Amino acid sequence: TDEGCCEIGDVTLASDWVAPKMPPGQPSVGNTQAEVRVSLTRPAPAGGCIVDLKVDIPDPKSGGHDHGLINDGRPKGSISPTNVSFSSGETEKTATYTSSEVSGTEEIILTVRGTEKEIKKYIDVKVKGLVEMLATYWGYWNLVGVPFFEPAVQSLHFSNHFARPDVVDNMKNIAYLYYILTGEALDINDMSLIWGGLFDAGNNWLTTPGHITHRLGTDVDVRSRDMDAKEKRRFNRIVCENHGYPLLHGKPQHWHLYFRLYKTKDMILCAEE
Repeated sequence: TDEGCCEIGDVTLASDWVAPKMPPGQPSVGNTQAEVRVSLTRPAPAGGCIVDLKVDIPDPKSGGHDHGLINDGRPKGSISPTNVSFSSGETEKTATYTSSEVSGTEEIILTVRGTEKEIKKYIDVKVKGLVEMLATYWGYWNLVGVPFFEPAVQSLHFSNHFARPDVVDNMKNIAYLYYILTGEALDINDMSLIWGGLFDAGNNWLTTPGHITHRLGTDVDVRSRDMDAKEKRRFNRIVCENHGYPLLHGKPQHWHLYFRLYKTKDMILCAEE
């Protein structure tokens, strides 16, 4: 190797995962930044050198976005600065990676300017700890809103039934109690994606109205179209008794269940019961 050139020896990340950035009014779920430490194999030569850094997405479908395509405008994290300069004798520099609102696996690509050799480091953007709500053999609930199984569903997100473990447990209890009282199964629609973050039901990387709180594994949509007035009252009461806040809204009308308090919501939905 030419001793007058720089060569990257090691790239380390302060963490191999960060949380997705949340929009205004939504609670943070963890650190959205990670330090990137770049080390040379030997001190920089007299003329110094520059290492360029950029962020890319190896799999546009990662994070549960099955509509993802290469170069389709998917948001990605950023790196600052986008290049680091090594003066003569220096061996180490740092930069900072910051996530976007979209969860998934991203790669940080480093190149010594003037060369073609790339070094890649991978980082996961996710809400940690989400679990999948699985189908039941007992008929207490149906998992709906999955594309191809329902031709009318346009949202291309197959992993749409993930939530915090306590939310999944609450939903199982709610569905069981509702079934015992009515003999009817709940149609459970969108929860969160496998790693949380932006849930763009419009497949366009934009916040879908009504889905802004479907990022943390704390919110659940339930279909109401087959419920009569009495069943709606029963369902409302069951949700309130199982740590949820039910809201009947939207077009088509459906239940939105909140399992955490949001500053943007008055959350008096159970006080009237």
